[in-house]
Amino acid sequence: MEWLSSPEHGIFDRAVRGGVVGLRYIDSFKRYDIVLDFAGLEYLDSAALGILLVLNDRAKEHQQTVTIRHARGVVREILDVAHFDRMFTIED
Repeated sequence: MEWLSSPEHGIFDRAVRGGVVGLRYIDSFKRYDIVLDFAGLEYLDSAALGILLVLNDRAKEHQQTVTIRHARGVVREILDVAHFDRMFTIED
């Protein structure tokens, strides 16, 4: 699993490859809004969904937004069924 990051212009952009990792990075980037690039993801399990919920809660504590980009196929279906579009901005 690989995270590629690019903090600039007030946005902390993360490309996720292979799976969703833990939340150890969130406190390091309190001043950035968060963009998660899911183009490299093939699946999300319940643990990953839980991590996303905790990430969203922590981001709200710091007045940050979380945007999910490029969720495709099964990953997008899982997000839709779980109604994550009500909690996150999801972009193609």
